[in-house]
Amino acid sequence: MNREKALDTLGLSGTPSDDEITKAYRTQAKRYHPDRHADVHEDVKRMLEERFSELTEARDTLIQQASGSSGSHWGHDSHPGGSARSESQSRDAPTGNFREQAAEVRTLAGRRQWPAMLRLLDSMENDYGDRVELYQLEVDVLVEADEHGLALDAGEAILQLTPEAGQDPDFLHHLAVLGLLGNCYEKGMGHIRRAESLIAGSVPAFIETRARLHIAMGATQQADQVIDQLKSCDPSNTLVNER
Repeated sequence: MNREKALDTLGLSGTPSDDEITKAYRTQAKRYHPDRHADVHEDVKRMLEERFSELTEARDTLIQQASGSSGSHWGHDSHPGGSARSESQSRDAPTGNFREQAAEVRTLAGRRQWPAMLRLLDSMENDYGDRVELYQLEVDVLVEADEHGLALDAGEAILQLTPEAGQDPDFLHHLAVLGLLGNCYEKGMGHIRRAESLIAGSVPAFIETRARLHIAMGATQQADQVIDQLKSCDPSNTLVNER
């Protein structure tokens, strides 16, 4: 996609900053994200998926041109949370107002008032930009709302802002599970492989997630091989018995 097309797709003009690109992408991506339209007609769903792909390509094009980077993080697509803000700005301690709004988000999630919760999250993103605390909040409440693809996006934003998170196998495994539940199988596979590369020995939960990702991707032969591996370390695992 060329620059002019990318700008038009995101509704931007001139030379937008990374923050402006990010906000434009996130605003539209949430509207068209496939996870939010699981029950629509297949033709409509296909149209939404195509639009979502266009938005992602437009964001990547503009971010790459602005930064001269590949736009990737550990071999995966970068998250729209990537920002021109300094790391110190991103890690500022939460303000009192932030804490109050975060508490309200959790209250709305507890009441399952998803539209109101999502509107408040959108407002907080506009007010606070890239903050680890905000993305962690999004991960928590979006999982409750069964918005696993969006929760994965927020988790990947945490990777962008805190490189040490990329060295935490449990956090990476959590992202892999979100990829599985959110139908983002390639991303999920990348995260689980990264998680397993950081540990010594075999962790049954990690192996099971990798096997389920292979199954979801239709890679039956690879799935069977991983299940054999799982059987050797956890013979009573539910997935072993299912196969």
